[in-house]
Amino acid sequence: MKKTIGIICCCVLLSSCDSTFIKFSPDYAFDNNVNKYRCAVILPDTIPVDYTGDVTDEFGKGDKDSLIDTFFRAELIKQLKKRTVFDSVYITTADSYESERLIEDNCTIRVPKAGQKIQCTEGSPDMILIVNDVSIRSDLNVSGSPGGFIGGTHFGPSFSSQKDLAIRGKFAIWDNVSQKTATYGYIESIDENQFAVSMEDWLSAISGFVTKMIEQTPLMKK
Repeated sequence: MKKTIGIICCCVLLSSCDSTFIKFSPDYAFDNNVNKYRCAVILPDTIPVDYTGDVTDEFGKGDKDSLIDTFFRAELIKQLKKRTVFDSVYITTADSYESERLIEDNCTIRVPKAGQKIQCTEGSPDMILIVNDVSIRSDLNVSGSPGGFIGGTHFGPSFSSQKDLAIRGKFAIWDNVSQKTATYGYIESIDENQFAVSMEDWLSAISGFVTKMIEQTPLMKK
């Protein structure tokens, strides 16, 4: 069955994905000339955002979800250009292509079926990074201590909270030259902080998200 790119990219993030994992296709070998490749990036039409903090200082005034979505897309491309060996990296859309469902570590991933040339808006790129089921949220973690006695002095219970910035999503790296999936998986990038999320935290979370997708491949710039 043909799957349009809209269907591929707009799925809801499944809670069955437990933690980060990366899988490599057993019949694929990276080309030695990947540094000359053009890499197109396919992202969801919309990215679910569940962030409770204020982002005015970081992104300005406006709709919070829209501001975060726009920043994520731009910074993702910036980090890919900075951290990969590709000759060029850009966001694109693609024509319909055939896909298949893989189930790994209780997580369902859709990847293109082998043996097809995927056509994108700007033509036919050498490699395509398909990122889908992305979510951005702030996770509030609360921990407590029951208290006790120290040196004869009683200390009552205490509580502390930590607001983490979490970016989660699925991905597949498709080699459009050999027409095979190179690698795929599920990524969690969580930036832990004690207080308000700063611009440094946003950059760290997105950088971690990008790095986890490519750090075990020859695509990572050394």
